[in-house]
Amino acid sequence: MQFLFSLLGCAAAWALIGASFAYVFAPSEIQRFLRTVGGAVAVVFFVLFTIGEMAHAVDSFAFMVAVFAISPVAYLIRARRARRAERPPNLRGAERTPIMPRRFPGDRT
Repeated sequence: MQFLFSLLGCAAAWALIGASFAYVFAPSEIQRFLRTVGGAVAVVFFVLFTIGEMAHAVDSFAFMVAVFAISPVAYLIRARRARRAERPPNLRGAERTPIMPRRFPGDRT
């Protein structure tokens, strides 16, 4: 597990060094990249650390209880982050443009 943390730490360091050089040319893209990838890397580090500590500290039954307790939390986070459908603006009758029939050249006014 220690080797995995060292490997991930080195990869994160190289990514940050590369991002610092690329920041000069495209700052907005690099910031968006770091928010996306940085958040994912932080979550991976946290999950791996938590699983490693739980596996060494508790018996298998308590580990399974913790996994089943984490599942609803993950579902709630996923449901909250899901995009909500945008509602169309409220159109009242007076604000709409009426559709009138076409006039033909032979019609009287």
